[in-house]
Amino acid sequence: IVDITDIVKSEVVNHLSVRVLNPTNEPIDSMTLKQIPRQARVIPYNSGAEYNCGGITGSVELMLVPLIRVEDLFTSADSKSNIIKIEATLHNASTKTAHQHLTFSVAPAASGETLKTIDFECDVPRGDTLIREVINIEKPHLWDLNNPYLYRLTLRNINIKDKSFDEQSVRFGF
Repeated sequence: IVDITDIVKSEVVNHLSVRVLNPTNEPIDSMTLKQIPRQARVIPYNSGAEYNCGGITGSVELMLVPLIRVEDLFTSADSKSNIIKIEATLHNASTKTAHQHLTFSVAPAASGETLKTIDFECDVPRGDTLIREVINIEKPHLWDLNNPYLYRLTLRNINIKDKSFDEQSVRFGF
């Protein structure tokens, strides 16, 4: 992840360039394969190693997100207590503390009809803020190998001042 928040300028054209190097033992701009992150690629190729194919081999995403965004969302469900434990990390890339409205909602992953919602407001200072919350679900549908029933937890994060928002969801089972 490369966060370019502090570099991007609003209301002007921004250019993003990506350079891909695929050196071998012969250097490219003074860099050899041994000097770059390379997983299991080696030269000469041998059994158990990856072929040195180069290029971008993983996914690439460019995301436009508000200054206060959901950085991470994690949940664990306890079928004995019917409680969903939630940990969410909000990231504030602005220089000021922001007043946010958070909504956690739980729904079956397949149908989407909301079973439970929790709303509250909080201040989010610059940097990362960990939010912990619990939600109780009465008589949850248990996950089973023959019936892999899943729920979806969604966090919607709304900035009260400018109404910008960010949202993230995760699936889980009891």
